[in-house]
Amino acid sequence: MIANQKQPPEQLLAARRALDGVKGVTLLEDWRWYDFVDRWVLYCQFTPDIVSTEHLPKITNWYITATSRYPWGAIKVYPSKQNGITVTFPHQAYNGESDSSVPWRGGALCLDTSIRALGRIAYDCEPYGIYERLAWHVRRALLWLTKASLNQLLEPGDPFEMPAFSIEQKSTVVGVSEHPRNLSSWRTCSCRFGLADFAQINANTLAVVSFYTLNRKMVKAVKWGKTITETFNASKELGAWILINEVPVISPWQAPVNWSELKQACGSQHIDILAAIKEVSTQLRDGIPHIVLLGYPIPKMVKEANYQVYWQAFKLPVLSRGSKTANGFRTNETGYWQRDKINFFTDRTSIEWVDTENWNKSEFNSRGQFDIIVGLKSTLLIGAGAVGSVLSEMLIRAGLEKLGIMDTDFVKMANLVRHTLNMSSLNSPKAPALSHHLNMVSPHACIKSYSEIFPPLTPETIKAIQQYEVILETTGSDIVLSNLYNYQWENKKIFISVSLGLGGKRMFIFSMYGKQFLHEKFVSGIQCWLQKDMGEYDGELPRDGVGCWHPAFPARIDDVWLHCSAAIKVIEAIISCPPEQPMLIVFEQIWEEGEFKGVQMRSKEVID
Repeated sequence: MIANQKQPPEQLLAARRALDGVKGVTLLEDWRWYDFVDRWVLYCQFTPDIVSTEHLPKITNWYITATSRYPWGAIKVYPSKQNGITVTFPHQAYNGESDSSVPWRGGALCLDTSIRALGRIAYDCEPYGIYERLAWHVRRALLWLTKASLNQLLEPGDPFEMPAFSIEQKSTVVGVSEHPRNLSSWRTCSCRFGLADFAQINANTLAVVSFYTLNRKMVKAVKWGKTITETFNASKELGAWILINEVPVISPWQAPVNWSELKQACGSQHIDILAAIKEVSTQLRDGIPHIVLLGYPIPKMVKEANYQVYWQAFKLPVLSRGSKTANGFRTNETGYWQRDKINFFTDRTSIEWVDTENWNKSEFNSRGQFDIIVGLKSTLLIGAGAVGSVLSEMLIRAGLEKLGIMDTDFVKMANLVRHTLNMSSLNSPKAPALSHHLNMVSPHACIKSYSEIFPPLTPETIKAIQQYEVILETTGSDIVLSNLYNYQWENKKIFISVSLGLGGKRMFIFSMYGKQFLHEKFVSGIQCWLQKDMGEYDGELPRDGVGCWHPAFPARIDDVWLHCSAAIKVIEAIISCPPEQPMLIVFEQIWEEGEFKGVQMRSKEVID
């Protein structure tokens, strides 16, 4: 456990000396190196000015861990196995016994500055000085203990925090889709348990597709994108769901670890969890383990009304079937259940909780998404080259759901210099390859491909493309733009043409709204800029392969991504508020004395 008594770095010794001025801390053992965790460990006793409670003694022992890189690296504060707290509180990892090789429990305190329960008091900004950082964490730990003793770790108005379920690191992941607007339907649902269908996305990932009763009456169907839908149609997994009244916790805030604790947590809600499992088990005796979703309503903020259902999955063992029954029982459901209770659901049997994530679009795009109106606009991308691939990637990742991709080219090795695809797509048609890639990017994406040149000739494609609301052209081809002009659209479209100038110095974004793409307006607006490009470009056009000389368009991947990042913001604005008249916007890279200064909008012009 401890490799040797090597001397701790001077930075840690200095940090330890700084604790001398912190009231409520007593050093029990100096820094020691633990090989097992690759950390330096300090053993302390905390004596905050609190009154002892049922779960929290006035005097407790703690272990503090730090790296050799202190003041950098993580600092963790753990309860000691001897004279430490044994329960789990809010803002704390599950406080189990942890590994037998260490003398501390697993319940590391959450002392981050994002925790309002602590941050609003005083210590809003974590310092990184040698003398300050360790003392800051210790003071936060003492404040945490004070809050815990007063039952103030979850204050009204704080973001609601789920208890920390004990989940294996390499566990299966289950994706659900739950939105606040679904809460009312779950509240009025007379059924409290039933069966669920899952799509097996890969060996370790499942997505719930439908909830229904034991007699196969639909309760809720989940809307997913193309990848999950096709996966489900090809292969489905059966599971179950159980809905309870509130978060299942053992006081003060511990997620159940075994069946005794789950029965206790559900029993306080007047729910017999094993009776529900017994009912769903009748449909799950097929020789394989199954996923069960345990659902309960949660609030958005502490002490506020519930706003949506949260699902936490667990894995059932392989249930009894065939000749496997309890001793003295017949081979029927009663005999099977008696054996299951003895083998799998005893009080001390651990529950195999499974990592569960909400993939609803409101959660999936929480790190950054388009306005909802933009995300719902069906878009046809004409051209799956470098610019098209980058823009489409950005569009899908920002929340666009419906995209059609039209291109007749194949993926070549030279394309990979600037394209979002990789060698696995070499010599494949670009449109289907890019479509497959983007459908794998988002569980909500519905991407279709058309391996045809514009305008299409097949009746199916001719009919299909009329349904798109936005036409995004990225080919850089006057022939395609001319064909756009001549094409008969049934209703008005938002037309957007995005192209790069020579060397990637400029990007041109032409947009308009109407039933016809006005090619002559585009040409009149862009012509002077193209002439300027030619006059300024002093390089030699690169050759596209050996043989008959054919120029390749010169622009590096950083030029493409740089301009596309600016273009995507313009595209969002155009879709949100289509222009009344044709508009040309020009972005340009700015260089001064050989130094790159960024990208600027050089022109925004209405084309009369």
